[in-house]
Order: sequence, then structure tokens, then C-alpha cells
Amino acid sequence: MKREFFEKRLNKYEVELVNMKKKLNIFGLFRLASILISFAALYFYYSGNGTKNNILLVSCILGIIIFIYCVLEHNKTKKIVSKLKELIQVNKKYINRFDGTWIEFKDKGNEFLNKEHKYSSDLDIFGPKSLFQLINSTRTTFGRKRLANLLKSGKRSKEEIVNRQRAVEEISEKIDFCQNMASPSEQYKGEDGSKELIDFLKNNNRVFKNLNLNILINVVLFLDISLVVVTYLIGENYLLVMLLLLFSHGVVSVYGFLKSSNALGDIFKFKDTLEEYQNIIMNVKKEDFEYKYLQNMKNELFKDKKNVGNAIDELDKIMYRIQMRYNVVTFIIFNILLLGDFRCILYLERWRNEYKDDIKRWFEVINEFECIVSLSVLVHINDKVSYAKIHEEGTLLKSTKLGHPLINEKERVCNNVDLSNRIFVITGSNMSGKTTFLRTIGISLVLAYAGAPVCAEELECSIMDINTSMRIEDDLNAGISTFYAELKRIKKIIDSSNKEKKMIFLIDEIFRGTNSNDRIIGAKSVLHSLNQSWIIGGISTHDFELCKLEGVANNRIANYHFQESYENNKITFDYKLKEGKSTTANAQYLMKLIGIDIIKD
Repeated sequence: MKREFFEKRLNKYEVELVNMKKKLNIFGLFRLASILISFAALYFYYSGNGTKNNILLVSCILGIIIFIYCVLEHNKTKKIVSKLKELIQVNKKYINRFDGTWIEFKDKGNEFLNKEHKYSSDLDIFGPKSLFQLINSTRTTFGRKRLANLLKSGKRSKEEIVNRQRAVEEISEKIDFCQNMASPSEQYKGEDGSKELIDFLKNNNRVFKNLNLNILINVVLFLDISLVVVTYLIGENYLLVMLLLLFSHGVVSVYGFLKSSNALGDIFKFKDTLEEYQNIIMNVKKEDFEYKYLQNMKNELFKDKKNVGNAIDELDKIMYRIQMRYNVVTFIIFNILLLGDFRCILYLERWRNEYKDDIKRWFEVINEFECIVSLSVLVHINDKVSYAKIHEEGTLLKSTKLGHPLINEKERVCNNVDLSNRIFVITGSNMSGKTTFLRTIGISLVLAYAGAPVCAEELECSIMDINTSMRIEDDLNAGISTFYAELKRIKKIIDSSNKEKKMIFLIDEIFRGTNSNDRIIGAKSVLHSLNQSWIIGGISTHDFELCKLEGVANNRIANYHFQESYENNKITFDYKLKEGKSTTANAQYLMKLIGIDIIKD
């Protein structure tokens, strides 16, 4: 899709928003006018007499009817305005993805950053300018975590990958569905109470042991009202009776408040997210799907009367009751008079007994829909994507016009790659594209294994563990130098290779932190260890000595390079992968370019 497509949608929703705001103001004015007319008619009705009174009474009733209608329409319009604002933000986010300002999105997935992870830190999966920052459209905490797990768990079954690929392919064509499902926010608001709800469902301990307590509460309230009515009818001091009853209710309600506060407070954290789940459920319910995987997911949510829609609606009603305890006036009415906290807990525990075996499973399905919508973003912002052809056998990686998804499509340079049963030694001058190429391979495999589209004309790959060593940092507190940190990282890769499971490694400028002699010996040793039939990979270096390994050791090691060119005293790069070793270097040129004098021997 083109940027213009989303700009048109943005303009359309902005015009609709202006019109709806006008409509909202009109209903607001009519609402105010109708209630004022009703009050005025009621006043003159009681102060006048004769025929006029009947007209005034009718006017009062009509005013109330118009008021109620305006209130209902005002609320409907308010929801439409809220939805239009969301859609405007969603389309603005898409435009940001086209113009590169998506790197300013606040939600970078920083809490998923892990320098010890075998590839996520090196491949920009999380953090600033990351894949997660680009595509995340989830609305819920659990959806967000599920997307993160998809991107960092790597290896999975072919069946799971293919199912998600076809799901993404279908859903990506449903642009209205995707935008209605997508979060309009650029910022993560923090934990949303989902965990507390699941913990409550797992916990079988009741706050009040007897679920028949609700019957007792109703009986007590009936007797209370009966006692007040009887004392009033026989002429006794019913006000004193009412005060005594209020006092006793107050004592009981305080007990109920203290007993239930923790449970109700924890559950109430879920209130805001409840609306997000309702939005997702509503959109899934009204959408028809062709692919069996998506149909099964939808059926899982709505297969019988005991479905997720009913469960969430019931919980919403309970949340509404819980909300009353946070307002002084409604607390007095709801809690002291009607013993509301007891009722809330009882309703909540009955709800738990009814749905405790289903909610977690339903949430997983909902969160999977969120992930599929997020993965479809790549289809919407790229004209040329494809879905990887997955192989269960061998160590295959072959692609035509493979590009990096975090680079804008207009600036992206794509390369053909055939790394099947091979190890690349990649040379080239500084800034020529070696590191970006390695990252392109890595992040493309992450997307392929997640079931997402990749930025390539075609990609075939086996299911392999991904291991990288690129972004190495020292640790002063632990007394670990950059070189030692890299040694530890390389050792982990070698240890993984010893498991004899299919693996791909991507190592950037190996052992850059030591002298050239030790670096060459070390690099040769690493390549010797990793030159196994179940392993493929790529290693970038400035040491041409490693290029001599081509053609030896099982004939699996091959030389490739990137190069620069000079014209009118300017350096340019084409970022195209070429066979053979590099024959150029540009370090001295770059030094001169920034003003460092070069001493000639």
C-alpha cells in the first residue's frame, strides 16, 4: 500500500470527526433546552389552571422524552467521536511509518531488552529503532507480551509458522478490521490488571465462604424495609428504627469493605483494559474469515452460550458495581444501604466459578489476533513482501532481493542470498554494508519464524536456531572488557553448535578488540569449530587472511564482499553483495574526510 492510501483515510476520518463533533454539540444543546422546557412547563403547570395545564403537562412529558432521546444519541455520538479519534491516530501512525518518524513512538518494548539473549539485542528486535517499535499494534498487556515472545522465541514448528503466515495474509487484506483492532497509542501505559485477573481466577480461596450469603442479604434487606413500613403504618417512631438499621448496616458494610477491598481493588485494575478486550471481541465477532485457522480461533471464542462475549459483558457489569464504591454518594447508597461489597464479591466469585477454566484460553486467542494484526503492518507499509517457504530438512537459506525491514522501502537496497549449507566470510571497507547485511539475514529469519512477511521477492529457509555476536559492550561493574564480553558470546555460540541442532550464526567483525595476529588465529579457530554440516552462517572481517579458507574444509566457506567507489573526491556505496574478497579499503580516506592528518612513512 502507498502512503497516499493512509493519507486519504486520515482526511476522511478528520472530516467525519468535524461533522460528528457538530452533531455532538447539537445534541448537547437540545438536551439542555429540552430539560429546561420540561422544568418550565412543570413549574407553570403547578402554578396555573385550566386547559393550559394539560398543554403544559404534555410539553413537560415531551421535553423529558426529547431529553432522554438526546442523552442516548449524545452517548452514541460520543462513542463514534472516540472511535474516529482512534482511527485518526492509527492512520497517523501508519504515515509515521512511511516517513521514518516511527522511531519517535514511545513504546519501544524496552522491558523486553536482554543483552544476554542469543539474537534480539543484536538484531534490533526491541528498544529504540526496533522491529517491535515499528509493528506493535497490540492493545493489551498480554497481547504485547505474546508479540514479544513471538519475536524472541525464534524456532517453532512448520505447522505453526504456516498457519500464522496464512492468517496474516488474509487479515492484512482486511484493512478496516486491522485498523479497528490496532492500538492508537504510541505509548505503553503499563500493566493493565490482566495478571491480577488471571491470579484471581487461579485462586480458589473465597473471600466469603458461603455463596448463599446473597440470599441472606436479600432476606435481611426485605425484612429491613418491611420493618420500616410496618412501624410507619402503626404510628411508631420509624425514623429511630431507620437510624438503627442504618447504623447496623454501616457496621456490616465496613466489615464487608475491609474484607473485600484487596480482591475488588486488584480486579478493578482491569477495568480500563476490559474496554480494549470488548473492542477486540466485537471486531472479531462481526468479521468473517476464510482460512480454517482463523475460523477455529473465532469459534473458540463464540462456540456456545458460554462464550467470551458473555463473560466479558458480565464482568463489565460487575466492574460497574465495583466502581460505585469509589464515589462517596454512591458508596452510601450502594454499600451502606444495599451492602454492595458483599454482592460484588459474590457476583465475582460466581463469575470465576463459571469461567475460570475458559478465560485464560480465550485471552490467548484474543492475544493471537492482536499479534496477527501487528505482523500485518509490514504488508501495509511495503509494496513488495513475501512469505517464507519453510523447510524442515537441511540447512537452507536462499532469497531473492532480500532487504532490511527497518529501512524505508525507498532507500532499501536488496540482495540475493544463497547461504544454503555454506559459511560466508564477508569483507569490505567501513560503512560498506557488511553489518546491515548480516542483520538483514537475522531479522528476516525472525520474521519468517514468527509467520510474518519478509521484505523479499522470495525466501526459502530451514528452521534453525539463530545465534549472533554483533553489538558487544563492556561491563565496568563486572570488570569485563569488550574483548572478554565477545569471547563469552562466541563461546555461547560454540556451545550451542555442540548440540548438533540446526543453527545459523552471524558474527560481525570477529575479535575486533585484540591484535591482528591473535584475531586471525582466534577467528580461524572459531570457523573451524562452526564448520559443521548442521550449521550455516556469516562472519564479517577486515582480515583478508580469513579469505584463504575458501575452498578448504569441506568446501563450505565462501568469500563475499561489499565495495565502495570514488568520484569527484567523494565516496559512494552501492551496498550490493558481490562474490570474492574485497580489494579496497577506505579507513585513511575517512580519516582525511573528518580532518585527521595521515602520516606517510
